[in-house]
Amino acid sequence: MSSIDSTVHLIGIGLLALLSLVWRWLKNPRLKQLALNLMTLVLSLVLGDAILHVLPNSIARFIYGSHSHYRP
Repeated sequence: MSSIDSTVHLIGIGLLALLSLVWRWLKNPRLKQLALNLMTLVLSLVLGDAILHVLPNSIARFIYGSHSHYRP
């Protein structure tokens, strides 16, 4: 991964951890729901980005691994 991508992942994971800590101490139901929605958004973005990095590599390995003339 590039340094920008790693930085975005670290910021996302840090934000997710911070939101989960704040979520436990909130008493207002609207703020608690907002924090929960933000946690869901951040988690889905980080997981979606990770899947978009893993999926093409897996597909390429499957395609090129099934052809004998592409094997090293």
